[in-house]
Amino acid sequence: MPRRHEMLAELVRCLPDGPRRLLEPGCGAGTLTALLADRYPEARICAVDAAEEMIRIARERVAHERVTFMTALFEDLDLASESFDLIASNMSLHHVVDKLPFYKHLRRALRPGGWLVFGDEVTAAIPRVEELNWNS
Repeated sequence: MPRRHEMLAELVRCLPDGPRRLLEPGCGAGTLTALLADRYPEARICAVDAAEEMIRIARERVAHERVTFMTALFEDLDLASESFDLIASNMSLHHVVDKLPFYKHLRRALRPGGWLVFGDEVTAAIPRVEELNWNS
C-alpha cells in the first residue's frame, strides 16, 4: 500500500495518552500492534484478525505477554460493554460490509471518554488527488 508508513505514523500521532485496555480489530501482521505496544508499555492489548496466518505472523512480531491474539471475524467479536479505552485499527475496517451495526458494537465496547481511531483507504472525490495518493 502506498504511503503506509506515513499513514501509520499519523494514526499513532493522533492517539490519546493513557489508555490501559486496547482493542485492535484487523491486526494483520502486527505492524500497528507493535507500535501500540511501544506507545503504551503499561496497556493490555487484544489484537484480532480473521486470518490465522496473520495472527501467527503478528505473534512472532509482537512477543509481549500483555498482548493477546485472537482469530475471529470483527463482526463476531463478543465485546463486553465499556471494556476498552481505545480501539485502533489500520487498513481493516473497509472489510466490514454492514458498518452501522458494527460501529455501534464498537461504541458499546468503549468506556466513557474512550477513543475509536482508524486509518483506511478511501477513494478521492477528485481523480488527480487519488492518483497523487497512490503514485506518490
